[in-house]
Amino acid sequence: MGHSGSPRRFSTPKRTPGWPSLSTWSDRIRRRPQIPATIRDRAQPNGITLQWMTNPSVNALVLWDIDGTLIKTSLSAADVYTEALARLGVGPVSFEGVTIGGQTDCSLLASAYAQVFPEEDFSSVRGRAIEALDGVTRARIHASSGTVEVLPGVKDCLSAFSALSYQQALLTGNSRERARLKLGSFGLLPYFNLGLSQFGDHTLDRPELAQNAWRAWERIGGGREQMVVIGDTPRDVACGRAVGALVVAVASGSATSEELDDGGEDILVLPSLQDHQLIVDWVQRRVAG
Repeated sequence: MGHSGSPRRFSTPKRTPGWPSLSTWSDRIRRRPQIPATIRDRAQPNGITLQWMTNPSVNALVLWDIDGTLIKTSLSAADVYTEALARLGVGPVSFEGVTIGGQTDCSLLASAYAQVFPEEDFSSVRGRAIEALDGVTRARIHASSGTVEVLPGVKDCLSAFSALSYQQALLTGNSRERARLKLGSFGLLPYFNLGLSQFGDHTLDRPELAQNAWRAWERIGGGREQMVVIGDTPRDVACGRAVGALVVAVASGSATSEELDDGGEDILVLPSLQDHQLIVDWVQRRVAG
């Protein structure tokens, strides 16, 4: 039903002082940077940009061990743990007969702590012990530029998987800070999705880290058949088996090829990562089914 008389005029509402105009909002929206659907970059205080997956359109998740796989170090692990506990007034402790490779920082500190205080709960000092361990590692790495070096074939493998749009993350017994200290100076951290990575700050059980990685991957749509674990110890192999992942085992650490080969399916055992194309091709074929 129409209105009689002259047409009604609608005046533009007055803008509230201090509020941007509609044209200003439109201009701001047009100028907003476009963030890819699959990756968001977060700038960290240390200046490193980390990748966090939100909606994967990728083919696989490659989970990397650090020590003996990506790098080798001249640091004496037993000495580092011993000094860290000494800073808390805990000692003497011994790592004689202990197989350190493949364990978590938390589990190694807890077992040594129990030598001195068998009746006490390690969880009450866990945070301070990890901080002390981080501090000892930082001091020793800064004291010698030759303390840590990247193993042959590592950068080629990382680059090749990245070119295939595979997600790469860390599955390590190192604390988060120790991982950063060991990898940061070589420019390796940007290869890894730290949102999917698992570290040894809190858990005593290495396979639990693999389960956590699997749950994180599953939440964003990944499948077990897309997971790959790369490591240098029988414990790394066990982590892969715990989640039904493909396993690439490299005898570049303290374990031999015979010790790494569990006789199961979907495992590739090599002396090192130097033949990176063989590794990438093997993974690509298995992931593709």
